[in-house]
Amino acid sequence: MKKTIYFLFTILLVSCQNTATDDNPWNGVVTSNDEKTDIVRSLGEAYTQGKFDAASEYFTEDGKHYFNTIEYSAQEIIDGYNYHSVLWDSIQHIEPALTTIQFNEGSTFTLQWADWSGISKTTGEKAESTFHCWWQWENDKIISTKCYIDSPLITNEIALYEAANN
Repeated sequence: MKKTIYFLFTILLVSCQNTATDDNPWNGVVTSNDEKTDIVRSLGEAYTQGKFDAASEYFTEDGKHYFNTIEYSAQEIIDGYNYHSVLWDSIQHIEPALTTIQFNEGSTFTLQWADWSGISKTTGEKAESTFHCWWQWENDKIISTKCYIDSPLITNEIALYEAANN
């Protein structure tokens, strides 16, 4: 009987706890085991294989996509990322980390960061950098992306490739 009373008393105390929720608009629910995270993970893999056309299934036609601070259309960003496979072999995202956040204010973003590497098709040298991207969702479509990486890494490789092939 004492155990039953103790058990009921414990349940009563726990259930009466005042659990505050954080209503800050930039807090929310974080997950890494969901469909949106899986989609971005698969798009990262498609990119490393030179098959970023797969993104057209998820990008809205009027989406805004940024490489550092330069804005591109959905098709332009797809073509640009596919062009990386013209410049480099063995493109890798090394130990990519991905997580999706549904913010209290209503927006949903998938965050992606990793180290990047590729072997120059022009020089044979290995290039390495770190990148970070966010992918903004509206329902089940990606309406915007923004990726940050060392720009000279890419612009220098483009110059080398064009010099060697012109």
